[in-house]
Amino acid sequence: MTFRIILAIFMLTAFSNCKNLNLRKDTATEQLNNMKSGVMLIRLPTNEAKIAKLKKMGKNDLAKKESATMAQFHTDIIKTFGEYFTFCPVYYYYSDKSAEVQKGNLDGNLFDAKLNTISSLPFSQKQKFYAEFGFVHQEELTVEKNGEPVKVAGIGGKKAFVIRTHEGLQPLRPFPYTVNYYYRGDGTLIKPVEKINQELFKTLSDMERRKLRRKRRDKV
Repeated sequence: MTFRIILAIFMLTAFSNCKNLNLRKDTATEQLNNMKSGVMLIRLPTNEAKIAKLKKMGKNDLAKKESATMAQFHTDIIKTFGEYFTFCPVYYYYSDKSAEVQKGNLDGNLFDAKLNTISSLPFSQKQKFYAEFGFVHQEELTVEKNGEPVKVAGIGGKKAFVIRTHEGLQPLRPFPYTVNYYYRGDGTLIKPVEKINQELFKTLSDMERRKLRRKRRDKV
């Protein structure tokens, strides 16, 4: 009797884990398709607080150097994504305009690779993905607010390029939402941008094949 109970518990646990895995993969597939038919908005850091602090301390030369470094970083980001990222359209905004862009106030705040301002986007909220050269978390803690998940904390952060949903959450694995990078000047973003682009295409292809296999099995 004891063996049968243990076996039943094991089978129920295995079934539940399999069901959860399938649900996660289904969600990741939907997110990938939304991004493929949607858009990615990349946040460009300005380091305004650091620059203002340097100026306040009278370190104007260091403030100018930091401003020049950020300007070059922005140029390299836009150039590299323009040449090596093809999964979906990409637009840009500065970090001090983050709140306005996320509210949907795009005019004068969002721009393309040629620095032309974008006043509106023909995409639904689920098709809008936000990205930045910031921090990715090993785990995110969320609460539900007005029927949508809201992040309240992140655990285990590390420097990385990361893609997030319109709710500000990291997509579900196997969605490849992050890649490590080490910026050392012109050309050093090529490999990470190529990698995330290739992984997005590959994972979407894998998930679509999985969907077809499941459909064929259901017909048998």
